[in-house]
Amino acid sequence: MSCRMSTLIYRGLGWLMVKHLFLTIIIYSTTYQPANAKTSGMGHVRINLNPGAKVFGVRYDRHQSSTLVRMRGGESSQVLETDLTSTEATSESSPMSSPRSADDRAITSKRIRSNRTKRQSHIENILPMKEIQENQKAHLIETRSDDDTSYYRQAIQSLPYNSNTTIENSFYRGYNVCNGTHLPDFDTELRSVVGDDLIQITNDPILSNEECQSIIDSAEDHFYRTNNGKWSTLPSGRYEVAGSWIKDIPTLHDFFNKLLKERFYPALSSLFPGILQNSDDELCVQSSYIFKYTPTSGSKTDIHTDSSLLSFTLLLSPPEDFKGGGTYFECLGKKGQVLDMKRGDVTFRPAGLRHAGYPVTEGVRYVIGGFVTMSGKGGCEHVRQLLNRANSALLQKDPQQCQALLKLALKLNPRYWDLYMTQGQCLRELGDLEGALRSYQQAFMGNGRNSDAAFMVGSVNVELKRDDEAWDWFEIARDLNPHDGEAYYRMALLASRKSLQPSTIEKTLLQKCLELDPKHVDAHTNLGVYYGEVEQNTKQEVACYERALDIEPTNADAEQNAKAAYYQLGVAMYKTQHFEECLEAWKRLLELDPHEEKVKQMYHALNDKWKERKRQMEGGSGNS
Repeated sequence: MSCRMSTLIYRGLGWLMVKHLFLTIIIYSTTYQPANAKTSGMGHVRINLNPGAKVFGVRYDRHQSSTLVRMRGGESSQVLETDLTSTEATSESSPMSSPRSADDRAITSKRIRSNRTKRQSHIENILPMKEIQENQKAHLIETRSDDDTSYYRQAIQSLPYNSNTTIENSFYRGYNVCNGTHLPDFDTELRSVVGDDLIQITNDPILSNEECQSIIDSAEDHFYRTNNGKWSTLPSGRYEVAGSWIKDIPTLHDFFNKLLKERFYPALSSLFPGILQNSDDELCVQSSYIFKYTPTSGSKTDIHTDSSLLSFTLLLSPPEDFKGGGTYFECLGKKGQVLDMKRGDVTFRPAGLRHAGYPVTEGVRYVIGGFVTMSGKGGCEHVRQLLNRANSALLQKDPQQCQALLKLALKLNPRYWDLYMTQGQCLRELGDLEGALRSYQQAFMGNGRNSDAAFMVGSVNVELKRDDEAWDWFEIARDLNPHDGEAYYRMALLASRKSLQPSTIEKTLLQKCLELDPKHVDAHTNLGVYYGEVEQNTKQEVACYERALDIEPTNADAEQNAKAAYYQLGVAMYKTQHFEECLEAWKRLLELDPHEEKVKQMYHALNDKWKERKRQMEGGSGNS
């Protein structure tokens, strides 16, 4: 998030003397001075864009520690136009290829073996043996099975994978990804049957209505028995969604293992045989979850990739039970597409495709997600593991190591555009903002649908004090991902920075941000500043700070602003002889800062006099 610096100053009331109830209260001019603070011209903390600070940190995938790097950054609108032209999908959804002849099947099988040999040779020519071993070590940790809660694993040789390298059109419908979509690992092998139709959905439900409802009932019963019906939450980038790992629900875990054996693994082996043929490894689930999307308990996820080789999503709810929602794929159509699914349908896909759970606006949407890979050294995804390790190096404040790992990953796969996103963050850590800008631009040029890349181009332009360019790129990010409240928030900050006083457009942008992300603490805080400084609406201002503190009780900016607003609200109430409201406002201030002695003196003086006055009023009323 942005670095937030400023000062709150109780506006210069000086030695204001007001006489009510025969009481003269001296209102002290009080100043709170946070560390490293700058004085705001209007006396409030404004959460400013700080050119010298990180605008955005690393954001992580919900499944493993560091596959998804939610980092943002670009160039000019001309880049967008050029790239969208070059990466436009040939078709939003296309039928599968017609069955191949016996000669075609033999040729394809040889090609798969040849690709695997070439891939291994390519890896060994580029990566030092030490790095190969480190990647394989990380892969084995991800796929190890050492307790009773592990998921069912199946030897690949025992699977009825499609040796004919075709699939039945009646079983699945394929969706064609745009040109320029590149997977981190096994790109050629994963396309051996489906081609560019990398996203496959079952035409007929793979689970019955009764089976879907039984899964939902098992999950609800589990949380009723263990947590009074309240679901736990799982992180998903910036958001949290109500959900649980399948292995933590015993009754569901057993049924899920049966589904893996009888339905999911055979389906994956039929769709993606190119990575399975002639393998001595096992197909295994790294992790799996059940999510409960609602408008209040977690309605959406960030755009991200999964930390695995293959993924599947099972819709448990009938579509009429919810509005909104669905899985959005960035690589479909001109601006991405949400795929329609029936209850019991399953989407199968490579895990390296960028996607998101779209917001549920009404009702409840239950889904199961699974993340599948191959055990053993042959299943090691070297590019993904290098990216994981690079992100870990960033977390450990070692950008040099991060940069070294990224160079190797880019040699292996220079067309996996997410690598340039992490490279941009690494260069920012090293202080090379121009280099970071070029990296984020490269990510966007490779994938003109990537709203995160556009956002980060805007963010770096802010750091370079190029506000006009930043505004253009935040607009691009907003247009590509209209559900991203953060883009609206950054535009609001720029709007406030362009003028000495906050403009009405700032208010509109902040309100839109909060419509999309009601828990955005900084947006609540800055909206409070707007109400206080522009509209002189102290009650509305206080309400904004209170909402921010409800979400994040330790937020320093919201607390500082709230103290100033409570003070001013108390003064206003005192001057209009609304003494109880005055006392309530100062009481709230002292709850936030019990060591504010001057306010404490005023509060107790007024409270004593008010109590005495009420007793006199009650006594006078009784005598009459």
